[in-house]
Amino acid sequence: MDGDIEQKSTTVECPHCNTRVQIAPENLGRVHRCQCGGEFRAPEGNPKRPLPSPRNAAPRLSPKWRAIAVTILGFVVLIAVTKLVKEIRWHNAMMNPAAPIIGPPRERSIGELIALLADEDPDIRFRAVRELGDKGEPAIGPLVRVLRSDDAKTRYNAARALVRVGEPAVPALIKALTEDDRAPAGWVAWALGEIGDSRAAEALLGEFEKHAAAASSTGGPSAGTRPQDPDERKRHRTTADNIAKALGQVGATEASYALMMAVGTIDDGLDRTIAKALEEIGPSAVPVLQENLWHLGPEARAVILDVSTKLGAPLPEEDLMRLLGSEEHDVALTAARDLVSRGDKRALPVLIKAIEEDWPDRVNAAIKLLVELGDARAVPVLIGALGHEKHGVRTEAADALAEFGHADAVEPLVEALKDTEGYVARRAARALGRIGDRRAIEPLKQALEVDDWEINAAASVALGMIAGTEAIPLLIDELDKGNSTASHAARKMLEHMGADAAPALVSALSDEREQVRTHARSALGNMKSDAIDALVAGLEGANPDARVSIDQLLVHQRDDPRAAAAIEREGGVRMIHRRASARNAARNEGERRRGQ
Repeated sequence: MDGDIEQKSTTVECPHCNTRVQIAPENLGRVHRCQCGGEFRAPEGNPKRPLPSPRNAAPRLSPKWRAIAVTILGFVVLIAVTKLVKEIRWHNAMMNPAAPIIGPPRERSIGELIALLADEDPDIRFRAVRELGDKGEPAIGPLVRVLRSDDAKTRYNAARALVRVGEPAVPALIKALTEDDRAPAGWVAWALGEIGDSRAAEALLGEFEKHAAAASSTGGPSAGTRPQDPDERKRHRTTADNIAKALGQVGATEASYALMMAVGTIDDGLDRTIAKALEEIGPSAVPVLQENLWHLGPEARAVILDVSTKLGAPLPEEDLMRLLGSEEHDVALTAARDLVSRGDKRALPVLIKAIEEDWPDRVNAAIKLLVELGDARAVPVLIGALGHEKHGVRTEAADALAEFGHADAVEPLVEALKDTEGYVARRAARALGRIGDRRAIEPLKQALEVDDWEINAAASVALGMIAGTEAIPLLIDELDKGNSTASHAARKMLEHMGADAAPALVSALSDEREQVRTHARSALGNMKSDAIDALVAGLEGANPDARVSIDQLLVHQRDDPRAAAAIEREGGVRMIHRRASARNAARNEGERRRGQ
């Protein structure tokens, strides 16, 4: 870059920060330190570009990038050290610690590896599982015997190793499932499911019927005696759950009927597992399910409808409408969900009925389906739901009314702003903002006075959405609520308003409240080019502190010609930095004196 040679000094540009520096004639050819901390050798004469001094021959990283580079290097070193420590632990676990780490590893026996399945170090357990799996068929027998271990961790890792062995382990696992009473059926079934071999379907089905019957309060899908011990019954239920998953993984179509027979006999958790297993079995299960639609209980009918829809095989319309009129809430709601997915308005009466009659634990689901259906006839019942005794329902109703955006909901939502549950009041404020009716302005202003920052934040955003620039003074006042949700929400809304809010934010730089000044600076900085005209105009008549803030904000936007021209009028970047430093020094001195 060209130096501007004058009679008494030479102007050169710092190669580190591009700041122009005046060099006296007697200092030409010497090392000069810039205010940025970088050093360069001032040229003699009028060279093309000043050369950095030897100590700064390479471009210097800023402190921020230096910290980032050090952090990245630290992570790389940490990963390398962690890997080395793992290798040393594995070496010490498998070999004589005195043996050299570098060199060909010795062959480890199956017994040695099995002993490590219970090691406290998870990395050693993982590597033992991997090596046992790689040994293949010779490891199958010992691993199956290890499944009888009393240690849950050892059983789990043995099952993982058998999964790694793969299909060769299937016959031994089937034998363990059906003939070995000491092997835990749950872990054996898990391994068979992960392998996914269809040869296991028959054995898994027989075990599922046995354990489901033992866990069922009604005897289950096949005859059985209900165990008296609750712990024993819980074990059977967990095993039945694992086997149901495995039946889905192996694609056991022949298990479809038995799975459906178990729905509703134990608990909702097993019902969900069975539904997922039927989905994994796929379309081949659909004929069996639909043929037995009216031969099974209401819980099973709901599962059949749900699975059929997900597999792309919807029920005939006659069956669907019959299910929609069911007295069983789950069945009727599942049928309504199917209709809603098609945009069929015939689901509306059932969904309204679910809310009006307060179907237990089904109201929120009905509200969500009404939103998805999008029929405005649902608005009155949603307004009524704002008075529900459960705050979760009131919250869901407020969100739903926001989606509909109906003017009839404004007054009820205004009342919901006074809800004793702050969460409901916040959602009501957001809904009013989405609807955009000016009747909500005064109530929202009152919500700004509530002693709840979350409600203040929601009200700020809603006011900005409804009142626009009229809300700016209120939002400026909200900036004084410290580092809270309310002040951040107000600042974000002011930033969103862009150039319309910029003049008020520039004026706020002179506000006597420190938090207002801080948030105003941040908002103006985030607005970038939208704030430049207001910043330039604000220079005139600004107090010294505000002037320093405006200058610094303009420096950050100096690529814009408007900001560059204003900086030039202010004496350049160097002069702005000097004024900022002087102002900070004066402020610090004042604080020191007040502290004395």
